[in-house]
Order: sequence, then C-alpha cells, then structure tokens
Amino acid sequence: MKNILVIGHGNELGSFIKDEFSHRGYSVHTIDNYSQMLLGTACVQLSSPHKSLLSNEVFLEFLQHLSRRGSFYNNLPEMKNEFILYQNYFLEYLITKDIELVYFANIPHEGVDLVIEKIANKLNIDVVITHQSIFTNRFYIMDKLESLGSINANSNYPVVTLDDYKNQGLTYMKGVKGFSSISEIILVRIKKAAVRLNKLFKVLNHKGTLNHRLLKAIEIFNDYHYNKRFQSLFKAKFDDLNNDNNYVYFPLHLQPELTTSSLGKNYDDQLLALEELSRFLPDDYKILVKENPKQKSRYRGNNWFNRIASIENLLFVSEDIQSSKLIDISRFVATINGTVGWEAVNCNKPVVYFGTAWYASFPNVFYFSHDLDLQDIVNINPQDAEIKNKSLENLSKSMPVGVVDQYYCQFIQDIDLTNNAKLVVNAIVDFTNENKVI
Repeated sequence: MKNILVIGHGNELGSFIKDEFSHRGYSVHTIDNYSQMLLGTACVQLSSPHKSLLSNEVFLEFLQHLSRRGSFYNNLPEMKNEFILYQNYFLEYLITKDIELVYFANIPHEGVDLVIEKIANKLNIDVVITHQSIFTNRFYIMDKLESLGSINANSNYPVVTLDDYKNQGLTYMKGVKGFSSISEIILVRIKKAAVRLNKLFKVLNHKGTLNHRLLKAIEIFNDYHYNKRFQSLFKAKFDDLNNDNNYVYFPLHLQPELTTSSLGKNYDDQLLALEELSRFLPDDYKILVKENPKQKSRYRGNNWFNRIASIENLLFVSEDIQSSKLIDISRFVATINGTVGWEAVNCNKPVVYFGTAWYASFPNVFYFSHDLDLQDIVNINPQDAEIKNKSLENLSKSMPVGVVDQYYCQFIQDIDLTNNAKLVVNAIVDFTNENKVI
C-alpha cells in the first residue's frame, strides 16, 4: 500500500478525490489541523528539535505567502518560530508516516504548503502538483513549478481550440467590473457573500479564526486610505491617450495571490518589474499601468504609492478603460504571468513576461531580460489562427480533463464528482507512472 499525503482538498470535491485514491489501494493521509496551521494558531507537538533543512531564502518566500493572512500579521520573530516549528513537524511527519508521494491540489502558495513541498524535496519524496487552468474542465499537472505549461509529448488528452476558449470567456472574472454586466456583478456578489457567510459559521469554532476575522475587519480603514490614493493616481482616461505613441501595457496583478507569490519569482515585487521595464525602454515609450479591479490595500501601502510614483515613463490609467482597448493601442504587453498575456497572444500582440507563465511556449512570447532587443519584440510577424491553434493543441494535449479546484465546479453544469475524481486520479497515476514516481 502506497502512502500519499494530500494537501489542499478539504472540501466536497476533495473528499471524492481522496476516496478514489483509497479505492485504488493508496493509504491517504491528511493534516488534521491544517486550517489552523494556515492561520498560524495550530499547536504543533515535536518529539525533539531537528537541524534546520531550509534556507533563509525559503523563509523569505514563506513570509511572502503569509501575507495572505492579512496586513496585521507582521510579527517577524513569531513567523520565524512558526517556520522552524513547521519545518521540524513535517520532517518528522513525512518520515514517521513513510510518505511516498505528496499531492498538492494547487500550487503551494499559503506558507505551510511551501514548507511541506520543500521538506519533501529535501527528503527525495516525490511531489505532484495540480493547478486548474482557465480552460473549462482542464488542469495542469507537474512535479515542480517550473514545469507549468510545459509540453508532454507522450500525453494525448482532448484538444482545446481557440474557439472553445472564446466561447467560455474568462470564467474567474465573472462579476468583476469591466468584465461583466451590472446584473451579473450583483448576482455574483450575493452568491459570494452567501458562501463566505456559510464558511464563516463553519470555521468560527476553529482556534484563531475569530481573531483572524477581527484583524481582517480592521483592514477596512486601510482600504479606505488605499482607495483615496488609488483614485488620485489612476485617473488617465482613454481619450487622454494618443494612438501614435509608443505604449506598453502593464496591468497589475491582484496581490497577494499565487500568480506572483509562487510563480512570480523575484517579481512578487511587481514594482521591481516596472522599474526594470522602465530602464529597458527608450525615453519615447510610456508604460500604461492599470490597477487590478479586485485589489484592496494589502501590498498597497503608502510606501508602495510613493515608490510607483517615482518610476519614470509610467502613465496611470483609469480602471474604467477596457483592457482590450489598452492592448490594442500598445506596442506590446508586459506582465508577470497574467492572463492578459494570453489575451495579447490572441490579439497578435507580442508579450513580455517576468515570472513563470503557462503560455510561454506560444509564438511571440518573450521572457524578460535586459539582453532582449526591443526591435525583435515590436517587429514580430503576426501569427494566424492556425499557428496559435497548433500551439494550444500541443499544450492542451498535456492538460488532463477534470476539476481540482472546488471554485471551478460552478462553471460545469451537473458535474459528476465521482466521475471527476476518477479522471483526476487517473491523470495523477498516469503521471506518476510515466515519471517513475513511487
């Protein structure tokens, strides 16, 4: 019997997937107090301290992930203690439970899961990571983050076409201003409020939850000051822009989020990307910067505003301008790894990305480097739909069918969770066998 530790499936969808693993003969392990660990309130018992295995670099990444908890979790000594405790705890856990495979339902991005992944790597325990894609009922599967979007020549999952994508749209942006109708925005917000209220009632009895919610409530004051500064800075209208100018469109990512904290590498600091891009571009270029419509005050303190205002060649555009219009008037799009890069690909605009992007294998997509030649970027040959479809075909053949994130179940009518679990586990078993895992 193979011992598998499953991380991140503490919901209805996950229960079906864990049951399917059990039916396949796996001994499924989960962390009982994982939700308290995410809040830093779990009581971790150790038999004895161990020599530290993880570097200060991992600790800094751990701190980035903990920013998800809120603006007021900034006690550095306690975070260091927490990091060491979890490191020792999971070292003991993985060894004593004889774990042979650690499966993450999503890319590690919450601090605790990062520690588990790094300890598993140190112990040479195999890791499988899944991540839901923007394509309906499809997900990525990998053994390390750097493999996101890589092509597996041996896989032959059903093909996704550009028409499939255009018909479904950006499902995760439903209910967001600028992407949805007023009625849809209201409906989505009501549904989200109901889900959050239900979740709150379920978890309030967990240690530390009430304190966590109170600290989040206090953030409303930070949000107020953020909104004031945001409105005073991001106000350029579309009519203020000149179509003849050399523009680069850089929409900011929502933070904290795994796209930057885990996949952004050093560019979890988005301003670093803007600073380097500003130095890279000639003086006659302007960078159109647009704030993420879901953003609030986290990652956007006074010093953030002071710093971004000091970067040359930036033009801060209003949230009311549609992203498609800004893509259209730009010479190219720059992003850490956002979906705007994929939108640009579909608009025949070149893309420069800074982190790890799933669309990196598509034509006219460039990884940022100061060695890049600007003329190579802006003078690209537009690619016809057939070439882009071929790239998407190659990628989608490597993307298993199924849902690994509970949120995306709502976009599949009458989803069969039993059948979905079989699809997901089949993909994981095939992946592990092909890669000689366990």
